[in-house]
Amino acid sequence: MTILVLSTLPHYFAAIIVGSQWPIYQYIIIASTTLSVTWHMTDNVATSFLGIADHAVAAVWFAADCYYLYDHLGRVLILNILSAALNVIASRANMSYECSHSIWHIINAAKSMYLASLLAHYKS
Repeated sequence: MTILVLSTLPHYFAAIIVGSQWPIYQYIIIASTTLSVTWHMTDNVATSFLGIADHAVAAVWFAADCYYLYDHLGRVLILNILSAALNVIASRANMSYECSHSIWHIINAAKSMYLASLLAHYKS
């Protein structure tokens, strides 16, 4: 198991945090994280079917963040912009892709857990 896979796993905590009171959102987190883990365990090529599916479901997760957390849309947008910027910065650092992208996974998982905790405090 690679560090890319291990660093993706903390995203599952967001599904635990949000709980079953938001089942569609929870399903999106589980589907997106599972696709990402599967992709990083196999070819890890962005243009492969799994790579495209991983990014597509991640986009659905972002859309779900915007929809479910509309009252916190500013936070959602700022945190996702920062997360994307940190991914670009890390990818340009003098380290391997595996290392830089794993650092981004951890940062993005923390962002995801924070947003899930905001949603968990809403009443369904």
